[in-house]
Amino acid sequence: MTPMDNSLPQGLYEKHAESLGLPKPRFFATDADLFGEETAPAESAVVFLPKSKALIDMTLCLVSGAVRNGGAVVLAGGNDAGIRSAKDAYERNIGPVEQKIVGNHSALYVGRNTKHAAAKTWKDFLSFSPLSHEGMTIEAANLPGVFSAGELDPGTALLLEKIPYDPKRVLDIGSGAGIIGAFYKKKNPAAEVTLSDASALAIRASEE
Repeated sequence: MTPMDNSLPQGLYEKHAESLGLPKPRFFATDADLFGEETAPAESAVVFLPKSKALIDMTLCLVSGAVRNGGAVVLAGGNDAGIRSAKDAYERNIGPVEQKIVGNHSALYVGRNTKHAAAKTWKDFLSFSPLSHEGMTIEAANLPGVFSAGELDPGTALLLEKIPYDPKRVLDIGSGAGIIGAFYKKKNPAAEVTLSDASALAIRASEE
């Protein structure tokens, strides 16, 4: 859930934070926030709309499991980021929208967590696709919003054709689903391959 410019919806939330009176809210602004180490359910949550539409369902699903039953959940997003169309996802995963607050070219959906989707985990959104290149095949893990999941895009294919396969230590920065690293390791098993990405979901996909 790499954040877009959330300054407008954040400003709207801050304007109404006192009247909303959320007890000890947990903030979900990036995909890394979905994998916090908290063991007890949060009292309430503020969720900033993910940049990727594919991530909205998954984000709200995991928030449903992270917030106590009946805890308030606020979904904040900009008008140009798709907040209007996110109402269905909110009600599908969290519960009915009880209040809508608009302003600052943004909107807040406010409701109570009925834990509609609490039984699901991120693995319910995980799938695998076979990818082939120059006679080699891997099973690539797909997660919503992760680059190059499920397909061998032209840029990745070009890199796989051009990179040298003789180095024994390789660092792939911005690895996405880990496709380049996986093919490199398959072609050069002795290599020590390290994958790195700012996205927690990309790291999960690479590990899978």
